Amino acid sequence: MNDKRVYWGDKYITLIQDPVAASPFKLGIPNEHGFGCYYNNSHLFVKKFAHYKDEKYPDFGCSFEAYSCDFMMEIESLSPLKVLQPEECVIHEETWCLFNNINAPENEGDLDDILIKCKS
Repeated sequence: MNDKRVYWGDKYITLIQDPVAASPFKLGIPNEHGFGCYYNNSHLFVKKFAHYKDEKYPDFGCSFEAYSCDFMMEIESLSPLKVLQPEECVIHEETWCLFNNINAPENEGDLDDILIKCKS
């Protein structure tokens, strides 16, 4: 958990991609707020999804995971586990938003400001 790429803040967890990282880093959480963001070169990608508090999730209860290694960064949402009968299906919906000309956040206050902009 003590990796220089991850910051465990009071309100947010941030993970950065490092091209010289010796090993990959992955984290997973039960993300009750239902969103994750990826920042790159003044662009902000926001992924929104539903988190169902009373449902069972894979990977020890994770509805959101982030992965970073030397050549990439990934964010993903996970749906609750469901047992399906033949011909049944489940739908896991994500809403994607992309914002341009966003300054890189330097602290949690900056993240608050960016997220407020993205909601409007």
